[in-house]
Amino acid sequence: MKKIVGVLLLSFLLAGCEKPKIDSSTDDAMKSSIAKVRESLPENKRDEFDNALKVVAFSNINMADLMRASSESDKEDLSKKMREPLSGKTGDEIISYAQQVTAERELKQKEQAI
Repeated sequence: MKKIVGVLLLSFLLAGCEKPKIDSSTDDAMKSSIAKVRESLPENKRDEFDNALKVVAFSNINMADLMRASSESDKEDLSKKMREPLSGKTGDEIISYAQQVTAERELKQKEQAI
């Protein structure tokens, strides 16, 4: 019986240690979950997270999308494209993904320059 209680306590402890993730289901949920994710990071990573958040949010959007966004349905599509790559990611995952996007953009720019 003691073993079962010990296993249960350990599993509850591990479940409580899970890092917060971004919920992009609604704008309000996304704003509050981004704040929670940001607060869960060490202070020295928060600026990096803020910058990475911008890179990731705009990673699926190009200038043509921005120019077309005149109607409400276009704006909703644009908002969906911004929220999609953030969904379910932790702070460290956002930073890592932003580094990957930045590296891909730099490689593409180098190829275009050649």
